[in-house]
Amino acid sequence: MRASNPITHALACAFLVTLTSCAIHVDLPNKFLITNESSSEFKATTADNVIFWVQKYELPENGKNLDFWVDALKNQFVENLGYVLLEEEPIETTDGEKGTQMMFETTIQGQTYRYLLSAFVQDGTWPWNNPIIRVARFTAEKDKFDKHVDAVKKAMRTTRG
Repeated sequence: MRASNPITHALACAFLVTLTSCAIHVDLPNKFLITNESSSEFKATTADNVIFWVQKYELPENGKNLDFWVDALKNQFVENLGYVLLEEEPIETTDGEKGTQMMFETTIQGQTYRYLLSAFVQDGTWPWNNPIIRVARFTAEKDKFDKHVDAVKKAMRTTRG
């Protein structure tokens, strides 16, 4: 049996730590069941059918302007999907990353739905060399949304990866 090289072992461990640190993480309340946790997507749901997810996308090299993406998201929700923007405010993660949080509302077949969205743009890190945008979303019927929104707003501040 071959002896293990400590330098090779240390490099392999560092590589694995780097890979796992690229995953999206969120500190959600226990009521949420995590259904997917990867380097580009995080999904969770509750027994009463609220949906929470985070996605990460690589941007063009010059795409780091958060205001551009906030305007694009507002346009998509208001102009293209018919939502009403209820509030917009700056948000900061527990790691000090700055972003924007928006709350939208719409009515579908007489039922009111709310949609909370937080967007963060950051410099690229391996394996994304370009800037990335991380978008956290939470949606549910209004009564269920209201039941979970405070805990979800707190969780959105813990997104990382």
